[in-house]
Amino acid sequence: MTPAARNAVRGGLLARLESLSLLGLLLVVAGLLGWLSNRYEIEADWTAASRHTLSEASRALVETLDGPLTITAYASPNPAIRQPIEDLVGRYRRVKGDISLAFVDPDRVPSLVRDLGITFEGEMVLDFAGRTERVTRATEAEFTHALQQLARGAERFLVFVQGHGERAAHGQANHDLQTFTGQIEGRGVRVQELDINITAQVPENSSALVIAGPTVSWTPAALTAVQRWVNGGGNLLWIIDEGRLAGLEPLAERLGIRVKPGMLVDPAARLLEIKDASILPVTEYPARAVVGRFDLVTVFPTASGLEHTPLEGWAAESILRSGEQVWSETGPLDAGMVKFDEGDDLMGPFDLGLALTRPRASAPGRLAPEPGELPPPSAEQAPPPVTGEPPSAKAPAAQIDATLAADQAVDAAADTTATPDTVAADVPADADADSTANAGQQRVVVLGDGDFLSNQYLGNAGNLDLGTRLVDWLTGDEQLIEVPARLARDRQLELSDPVQATIGLLALLGIPAALLLTGFTLWWRRRARA
Repeated sequence: MTPAARNAVRGGLLARLESLSLLGLLLVVAGLLGWLSNRYEIEADWTAASRHTLSEASRALVETLDGPLTITAYASPNPAIRQPIEDLVGRYRRVKGDISLAFVDPDRVPSLVRDLGITFEGEMVLDFAGRTERVTRATEAEFTHALQQLARGAERFLVFVQGHGERAAHGQANHDLQTFTGQIEGRGVRVQELDINITAQVPENSSALVIAGPTVSWTPAALTAVQRWVNGGGNLLWIIDEGRLAGLEPLAERLGIRVKPGMLVDPAARLLEIKDASILPVTEYPARAVVGRFDLVTVFPTASGLEHTPLEGWAAESILRSGEQVWSETGPLDAGMVKFDEGDDLMGPFDLGLALTRPRASAPGRLAPEPGELPPPSAEQAPPPVTGEPPSAKAPAAQIDATLAADQAVDAAADTTATPDTVAADVPADADADSTANAGQQRVVVLGDGDFLSNQYLGNAGNLDLGTRLVDWLTGDEQLIEVPARLARDRQLELSDPVQATIGLLALLGIPAALLLTGFTLWWRRRARA
């Protein structure tokens, strides 16, 4: 083959290769264009407090909801109103995909809005498992609070006994519990106070009774009321402060509880920079069924050790346990003077908290007084059931079309909506399976210190989280135990008076002075050059 023919063949091959390459390139470009026609979103929250991302507590709560959540927002077609709602719900949708949102224009259905009692622009009605809650502001805190109410399934009432110098549930003093009960209420539990000296009986619909560190001796009638509550299978949180039983020795004997003498002291507390010998750090929580996967440090001032004597029908488990280096100091807790005295003090480890359980079927009955007890009060003397706000009216979210194509269809849906004004005591026992989540088991928690829940110490380490976990277990809401207590980090910037004054002076005098100095410097340089 001549060189000319060889070149012609080579040129033909190269032309074909170029054509094939061009065809392949066109196919690749077409494929890329098809891929790019789909929408792919990538979002990142770079704010310091992650204000555009759900908090850990909200995510954990949403993951406990088993079933679809329907949201009906009553908002006019104004982007300034609807967009914040869509953004908020979108955060929850990223965690739970089966959340549906429908908007209803209140001006289109005034009769429905009136019947449901919708009073706020942008008010949302959440429907989950046949239960409803309302949200009036598009904030994570309020939305998550409503989800907590729905997750519990029924009203929970935590009743605090008063009348014997107990810590006040809504008191603002350092030793009171207002901060703790506020957090509990934020998690969907109603908190009530009860002067048992007046009622001499515990309301039947109470989820748990709380005896928070009485300081004076109980009256026989009050003691009988609590014994009857425990006999009948009622749940109890008993906080013993500084080893004082305050006349509740018969209750302690009935539960098999004995308080060890002295206050617990941990010489290793200095490693945590705790200088007060009366403050005990705890890191061991044996009862995982009660506190879940809890591994935070908690601190207990003036704590006492507890001991349980096995009783027929009752099972006991340690909730809080000290280290082996801890001892029970029977002498005065003077700073710098605390030391272990052989023969007088007791060496650890100690149990600071105990969880007692028994089948409710073995409870003798709330209305069966034992020998030596006072007779139960008559029906006229019995206290009324504890109550909260009436449940929200159930919105027909699943029956309303978001576009509201036919007002007649919406009105028909509204006619099927029930708006009962009931309280917790009026709900039948079989109305909701969740309302009797721990119906087969009686639960009692006894703690050797109550300061860790007080306004003064609640913010230390994991005290708040431990307290909320104990309440969730007592009320039978184990699915919420792993939900952290705090929704998010504090986003409020607090400045002291000196700092505020400094910033004000800088803005008023510093910045103008800097501008004048800069202008003078430029003028001087130009003058020097001239």
